[in-house]
Amino acid sequence: MVDGGDILFTGKEFFVGLSKRTNDAGARAVADAFPEFPVTPVKVPGKHHLKSLLSIAGPDIICVSASDEAQSVLKRMAQEATYRYQTVTVPDPQAANCLFVNGTLIHRSEFPNSTKVFEDKIDFNKIAIPLSELSKAKGDLRKTELSIGDLYVYDH
Repeated sequence: MVDGGDILFTGKEFFVGLSKRTNDAGARAVADAFPEFPVTPVKVPGKHHLKSLLSIAGPDIICVSASDEAQSVLKRMAQEATYRYQTVTVPDPQAANCLFVNGTLIHRSEFPNSTKVFEDKIDFNKIAIPLSELSKAKGDLRKTELSIGDLYVYDH
């Protein structure tokens, strides 16, 4: 079984969180589906999704929570990764769940300390959006994401 919240694609490789929702067979399925990319399984503690602890914040940039769980997962990922990444560590666990879309970092506005980290560390376009209502339903940015893959536009 595999849950999308446990799949992190960096643009160069996949990390698959092994959690209560994703198992070894799910990680193998991702590897089989994308043989052109390295796929690294990484154990995720407790009831977390991989992308609730860390996410992609830009090209070769991983945003990670300052929590012990997130830092432990990041350390394991760094040991196993095929490529090296910069990290941006945010103090608020929910702020680690951000999206990088079309050259823009989309992050939550409810966490001023984490917003300051983004302002200080990220030098490209940023959009802070409030998700307090979505959070009440246990929602986050990763649940609003729609991956389209390669989009080709043909001009006739």
